[in-house]
Amino acid sequence: MEYSSFSQLKGLTWFQTYKDILKWEDKKGNLPEPIGATIDLTTICNLRCNHCNSQHSWEIGKTQKREDVEKQLIILKTLGCKSICFAGGGEPTLVPWFKDIIQLANEMGFEVGISSNFTTIDLKTMHAIAKYATFCGVSLDAGNPETYNKIKKAPLFNRVMDNLDKMVKIIKRNNSKLDFVVKFLINNDNQKEIYDACFKTYAAGVKTFYVRPAGFHEFNFDVYLIENQMKRCQDFAKHCREDLHQNFIVQSSFSRVNPETYGKIHNFKVCHATPLLIQICADGNVYQCIDKRYRLDAVLCHWTELMKYWGSAEHRQKVKEINLEACPRCAFGNYNEQIEKCVIRDDLYWKFP
Repeated sequence: MEYSSFSQLKGLTWFQTYKDILKWEDKKGNLPEPIGATIDLTTICNLRCNHCNSQHSWEIGKTQKREDVEKQLIILKTLGCKSICFAGGGEPTLVPWFKDIIQLANEMGFEVGISSNFTTIDLKTMHAIAKYATFCGVSLDAGNPETYNKIKKAPLFNRVMDNLDKMVKIIKRNNSKLDFVVKFLINNDNQKEIYDACFKTYAAGVKTFYVRPAGFHEFNFDVYLIENQMKRCQDFAKHCREDLHQNFIVQSSFSRVNPETYGKIHNFKVCHATPLLIQICADGNVYQCIDKRYRLDAVLCHWTELMKYWGSAEHRQKVKEINLEACPRCAFGNYNEQIEKCVIRDDLYWKFP
């Protein structure tokens, strides 16, 4: 299923944006509009997942002010952002005005994405997500309560499953077009439970199950075990579609990791893709990319200076100084490959149908 919300083939639709970024880097044009932005509302989270890429932000204890986020949305609209994702750093639904801010973002014309652990969510928030969001991903990451508790340090597996059931009913009742997805980040403790979590996702009525290796640490993955489970998941999804006539889909993303170890890999020489996204964190700073949240060396500016900074000579220099050896696993790795191989080298020979 190449054509999905998780496929980074979507980057090829940004071909002109890629070209304009390269021109801007060469001082031959202006920086194009960013595709989207991610806003971290808070660093506070009720879980302590052992594979979380925001572990270093937990102790910061920051939550943004509502009026600041409203001003950020105005700036992002002015800069031409098309989407806003509320995720990362902490659990966004813990913020009391969460429902209001996603409604505002929707009314301003943004497509809204949400990432949540779904442990503290209430029915009003579920209804707001179904009405105002385009996408919502729920982090499950386990196939049973014991593993969930081990990974996330909280006995809330059954609560999440119950909330998934409630959310599915709300989506159906309101005929919502929300792309509602259960996510499974593979680590050492859960790599034997991918198929179990897949089946439980299906049993809860969720139509999409998404899997990828966690990228914050280097884990000891059993690649053969994982590949066999992914085949079982895909076979089950095929059975659902063909024999049961039910729309159940299994998505995965393994192209950004080493195929032999599922560890970090960069299949490109230079990073050009960071201007695709604006990352605003709960401390008020704008960071270079989503993989470098709360790293001092990745601070671009404070959000109040974003209009002046974005596309400036200082910004251009910051992009040119990116050192891949100091980078973690790259969430935008496929986009960087597309820029290098489809725009700079033109391996696709795009002028030929």
